Amino acid sequence: MRAAHGLLIAGFAFLVGLGGCPLWNSPPPPNTGPAWEVSIALPLEKSSNRTGETPTGDLFADAYLAEAPAGTQVALFNSGSLRCQAPTFPQTADDEGCPGISVGPGLLTQAELTDIVPFEATDHLVVVELTAAQLESTLERSVSVLPQEKPWFMQVAGLSFHVDCAGAAQSVNPNYPQTLAVVSEGSRVSQVQVGGRSIDVTDTRTTYRVVTNSFEAQGSDGHVEMGLACQAQGCQPFDPAATDFDGIVAYLNATAPVGPPAGGRITLDADCVSP
Repeated sequence: MRAAHGLLIAGFAFLVGLGGCPLWNSPPPPNTGPAWEVSIALPLEKSSNRTGETPTGDLFADAYLAEAPAGTQVALFNSGSLRCQAPTFPQTADDEGCPGISVGPGLLTQAELTDIVPFEATDHLVVVELTAAQLESTLERSVSVLPQEKPWFMQVAGLSFHVDCAGAAQSVNPNYPQTLAVVSEGSRVSQVQVGGRSIDVTDTRTTYRVVTNSFEAQGSDGHVEMGLACQAQGCQPFDPAATDFDGIVAYLNATAPVGPPAGGRITLDADCVSP
């Protein structure tokens, strides 16, 4: 969770610096600037974004993937990044779960964007290579508490999968990110496809290039396999001068007016949905 934002993993050279955490020391963008035409409603309610695929999650995952280096195949955007903070939204709205709040259709201003994805102003995008088994394990963590809502639920791009909550839920060592360990693997995720092609979890040679933010890349929110892989690979932000927010703005500049993102990325069995 974001309370762990200041925690570091030993050995993550890219996360350590004399001045603090260089990945997260960038100043926030000014609360002024351009606006982008959005033709759909983008829900901000946490109970939706943290329990299933939403147009809002699709949009930001698409932005991650579009701004990643060529050859990147998958984007993972943690729903805990989506907020409804003041001053754009009511002072207590974020703590209350952003109930009934959405933006669009209409103009999405930079001021609104700043208060929707505040952490993106200090995070940076990182690419990590995952095997099929590591990728599926990361998805297992994402859906491990459904139908409950948690910030580690991942919105995705370049990827699709199915979830059956009758399967066993993944359990991880709660002392993450200092201790990264899967205690018991889950069996909720199936039918994982990257670029429309099924992955094979027994294939240990093929890897998939996955873009996510620097917070999740260190194994925060208990994404164990991604954190371990990133640690082993010595992950670095591919553009240290640009924050996630810069990438999202670049994507909106390139794509506005923003239409409905392609859906059907995450399908849930009925037992994964709260009544």
